[in-house]
Amino acid sequence: MNILYIAEDISLPGFHGGSTHTSETINSLVELGHNVTIICKKEPKQKDIEIIDKIKYIRLALPKKSLQKNWILFFNLGKIVSEILKKEKIDLVWERNRIFGNQGIIVGKKHGCKTLIEMHEPINMFETNKTFLLIKKWFFHTIKFADKVYIQHKNEGKGIEAKKLILSSNGANPKKFNPKISGAKISKKLSKKKFRFFYSGSFQPWHCLDKTILAFNKINNTNKDLEFLLAGEGPQKDKLQKLVKSKKINNVVFLGNIEKNKLAAYINKSNACLALFDREYPPIKKYDYFYSPVKVFEYLACKKPIIASNIGNLKKILSNNINGLLVNEQNVNEISSAMQKLINNNKLLLKLGENNLKEFKSKYTWDKINTKIIEAFK
Repeated sequence: MNILYIAEDISLPGFHGGSTHTSETINSLVELGHNVTIICKKEPKQKDIEIIDKIKYIRLALPKKSLQKNWILFFNLGKIVSEILKKEKIDLVWERNRIFGNQGIIVGKKHGCKTLIEMHEPINMFETNKTFLLIKKWFFHTIKFADKVYIQHKNEGKGIEAKKLILSSNGANPKKFNPKISGAKISKKLSKKKFRFFYSGSFQPWHCLDKTILAFNKINNTNKDLEFLLAGEGPQKDKLQKLVKSKKINNVVFLGNIEKNKLAAYINKSNACLALFDREYPPIKKYDYFYSPVKVFEYLACKKPIIASNIGNLKKILSNNINGLLVNEQNVNEISSAMQKLINNNKLLLKLGENNLKEFKSKYTWDKINTKIIEAFK
């Protein structure tokens, strides 16, 4: 199948979860034998058009201000897609949904292509936006032109015909994330601690990293040879570093952004991983935890036990004491107790890891995810 994948405001490569999802999706589609052209965001020094590993990249230079960017894309993206469809034989137009987006879906349908909208949040999540009624009206207008809509939580599909919906999840790449990837090259950068916790992702308020650090500090006072590694950047970093300093914790390490091809080494040098999300964060409180966090599937692929919030999609991916420990992330004592449980019980630690790897191989590789999506068009 010849696929035009539209992710016009996503940078490739990039550290954001959206960049990871998009990159892994298109590479998996190529592995499955499809031809892929992608429209994505142009970063400084990148070429407008180039072919890398059999994928044709068409990059758009966009202004930084959201309003300017949205208007430029609203009026121009359809024209760009139309020109591509005139020159290339495209079977499927696959577009990542965004505010006032999906112009490619409309144009694709008019050119006789199959069409797919990829959702990552409920459209009603934008109801605080001043232009929400217009956003919603435009979205449901574009849905008419979509043959299928790929969702990761039932709340993303509200108001859409059931026959159009494909319910799936994110995944991970077993070539980049597996237990055999060595951490030898990074060993010199790390201490010789015996038990290591790990987090990767952005430092945003909804990740509960302040509570996680406080929980780590509680067990840190009664256990020797512990370490907590945090990979990523974000607006909460300064606040978190000040918290670590005020509590005089000397074994919390901020690694900064880690390139994807090096991330598995850090996961594999750790004993357990964390994926906590704030249930009180307004969109999560209102619409449940609808995201499908890529980090969780990367932890699964590396055979690591996971401490996660017992909410939304996380409860579908992880089962308590089977392949993870589920906690109320609002409760520091619950988090610290889960940490201590893994430190004390090596048998449980190994069992959770083994079950995670089996679960990942059976359900959550990108190839399995994308095969399910493509088969929906047959």
